[in-house]
Amino acid sequence: VSPVTIDTDVQCQKLVIAEGGICELASATPITCQVGEGGVIISESGVFKCSESVDDVTHVIDCGGDFVNNGTADFYANANPTPAAGPRAELTLTGTRTQVISSFEQQASIDLFSLVINKASPTAIVQVRADSLKIRSQTTNTQPWVKPDQGTIEMTGRASLSGELFQTGAFPWPVIPENVKAI
Repeated sequence: VSPVTIDTDVQCQKLVIAEGGICELASATPITCQVGEGGVIISESGVFKCSESVDDVTHVIDCGGDFVNNGTADFYANANPTPAAGPRAELTLTGTRTQVISSFEQQASIDLFSLVINKASPTAIVQVRADSLKIRSQTTNTQPWVKPDQGTIEMTGRASLSGELFQTGAFPWPVIPENVKAI
């Protein structure tokens, strides 16, 4: 299967990567893939990734809906978590409604560079529901990966991570127990 290559800024209401399909972010300069409330759906054996053929660049996936992964989401194409070199993508969740990042299928995997929570209020929720989650290709000693702007994050699933969640001093809103929930 030939991959669909995104090498310029794009906008769509919904992005679906079909079974066996491959979608690559492949630009030598930063690009934004802006997806509306229809969200992103990666079907079983589908792949959404950063191309390994480009050098040090950070792309943005700006998602206004849910991010449902039943295949592979690989947004960090470097096996070395520090320094953050190589192609990578920040996943940004925006809007007013509750949004879900899910990766529950047995074969599903998600490797995030960072997650930006840019909700309309501190009480707007982002739910991370994952059984297989890596941060910069790691599950232990992870670097800070959540960049809060505004909103609440809830995490659930069998994914096992150890390390820092937030960058020190990265909070534009007061840190209160309601803003971070492990369910």
